[in-house]
Amino acid sequence: MLIIITILVTVSTATSYYAVNYSPGTSAVISATSVTSASSSASPPQAFVLTNATDGGFSYGAAYDSATGDVFITHYAASTVSVISDSTDEAFATVNVGGAPYGAAYDQAKGEVFVANEASSTVSVISDSTDAVVATVNVGSGPLGIAYDSAKGEVFVANSDNNTISVISDATDTVVATIKVGSEPLDLAYDSAKGEVFVGVSHWRSAPYADTVSVISDKTDTIVANVTVGAAPYGIAYDPAKGEVFVANFESGTVSAISDSNNEVVANITGFSFPFGVAYDFGTGEVFVTNYGGSTVSVISDSADAVVGTVEVGVTPFGIAYDPAMAELFVVNTGDSAVIISDASGSHSSVSSTSASESTGLFASVTLGNEPNAAAFDSANNFVYVVNSNVFGEASVSVVSGTTIVGNVSIGRGDYSAVSSIVYDSQNGLVYVASQFTRSVAIISGTTLMANITLPQDPYSLLADPQNGYVYSANYGVNGAGSTVSVISGTNLNASVDVGSGPDALVYNPSNGYVYVGNYGSPYLSLVSGTQPVGQVAVPYGTFTMAYDQGNQYVYITNAQAASEGNVTIISNEKVVASIPAGIFPSALLYDPADQLMYVIAAGEAGPQGISTVLAISDTSVVGNITVGNDALALAYNPHNQDVYVALYGPNQVAVISGTTIVATVNAGEGPSALVYDSANQSVYVVDYGFAAPGAVTIIPRE
Repeated sequence: MLIIITILVTVSTATSYYAVNYSPGTSAVISATSVTSASSSASPPQAFVLTNATDGGFSYGAAYDSATGDVFITHYAASTVSVISDSTDEAFATVNVGGAPYGAAYDQAKGEVFVANEASSTVSVISDSTDAVVATVNVGSGPLGIAYDSAKGEVFVANSDNNTISVISDATDTVVATIKVGSEPLDLAYDSAKGEVFVGVSHWRSAPYADTVSVISDKTDTIVANVTVGAAPYGIAYDPAKGEVFVANFESGTVSAISDSNNEVVANITGFSFPFGVAYDFGTGEVFVTNYGGSTVSVISDSADAVVGTVEVGVTPFGIAYDPAMAELFVVNTGDSAVIISDASGSHSSVSSTSASESTGLFASVTLGNEPNAAAFDSANNFVYVVNSNVFGEASVSVVSGTTIVGNVSIGRGDYSAVSSIVYDSQNGLVYVASQFTRSVAIISGTTLMANITLPQDPYSLLADPQNGYVYSANYGVNGAGSTVSVISGTNLNASVDVGSGPDALVYNPSNGYVYVGNYGSPYLSLVSGTQPVGQVAVPYGTFTMAYDQGNQYVYITNAQAASEGNVTIISNEKVVASIPAGIFPSALLYDPADQLMYVIAAGEAGPQGISTVLAISDTSVVGNITVGNDALALAYNPHNQDVYVALYGPNQVAVISGTTIVATVNAGEGPSALVYDSANQSVYVVDYGFAAPGAVTIIPRE
């Protein structure tokens, strides 16, 4: 029987994270998982949630301590290591280490765990008898992977920033050798039979990626061979039964098997989705590979050099470690959880996953393109459109029906956050997508690109006017030059209206038929009727977002510049009626018609990693101040349950608010940055940005 246990590792510190450019976004945390293979059915897996673990934050590395039966898991953002007992499956200790801990390795001779800290360029040495740091070793710049050489009593550390390997003596906890290797080494594995260390040289930060594994002799501390594998070799593990080294090639989606007898590739195994971590199972003679892009672990038979099973494990599986005492593998998901795969029998039969409630976070998830960052719902076709901004390539729009992608529409060159807005026009059934990089608006019908309209400046925000059928584009301009609002009719550019400096927000007021234009660089709003300017409303500088309250017919706008104190300015027709302090850089606004409340995200600290609050405003008074967590970015309203959903980018979660109370917290994929409600299935779609390919939408079903 195969049993899977999910251990949630919660974040307890608000701390910024190092950029991890290779980290793709995937699906949501799930509390029950499945294994698929060609074999017969077995009992469904069981899932158990650990509630007492602390200090999560982009969990990456794992190491098993054979003396104590403990598993050590690194938390990159929190700069801590959790210690989990494999007998109780509970985290019982948290160890503070250096900045941005990544890889971990166990030294059985000393009873110590070595942890590579990327940000501080150190290695922390933890005693497993006290679970405390007993030494800190300075190594090269940007240490990531780490491996223990039992024959020499040495620890090898891959320094990704300066392309070296540091060799640490465990007798003195000092660096005794430094070995120059290729560009951006990432992971290592020790071959006990040959006395060699295999190093993946990946050049992982950007293309063109490297495709080399360097072989180092521990006798001479020199490179004795270079083996060509797939693109961007990441995780590496040694299989002593076969005398082979298995290498996960992240960008190629393959695993290379290298024979240590001749240092040549003897098999190239396909069928992976951004493979990352690799571990060898002594009990079954199998190799387990985490699929960072697929939320699964693939099982390779080392006798056939072929994939024989797949295990569903959750959000962005990364590191993996084998526990021979319990016949378990610990899989670390960067979304701050660890999954235990118990496989004493070696069976990988097909089972089905189970459902869970909204509060535990089991949902459907759809893998998308690169860096998705905006979404819209087409009520005519019941499609959800998600923009894949694709920092390094062609931007696209994924068309999702329910949980199935029914189309992908290419819209031109992408760039970071440059595909900034998407809107559905119910009058003509078309979807409009603004691209700052190409200064254009793509127009989509169903799954077909109908037109691409070139605009005079960078389109920042879009609005569909339900009365006249126009689509308005706020063109931000450069330093205020040429700041306009373009008026689009169908697939044609109808007019351009001069407005203030840096227009970046739009809202329609049905009580007077005006479009209100927020000008970030001017102390006023511009009012537009049809294709003509009709007036201005004086407001503070720094208008950022806008929303309309249909109950009192007020327009609400957020104003803030840099790290200054922001406000919500409230306007009745063309007159300011109130201004409410709203923290540092208030952002998204959303109206809840059931409770007749206007919600605004207000950051409590400067910077993108601050603790966020959501203010609930009734007319001109704040009636609720709700602390929701780190990095709130987006809001959505679900009319089915009358709840408000808040995307929390930092902890990869969605907070659910009813009135002025948080009623649930839902785990999402990596980097939730946008939300949209699908009225056809009464579900909220969470756009998980993911940092690199591929991103995803997590689907939160109705209650």
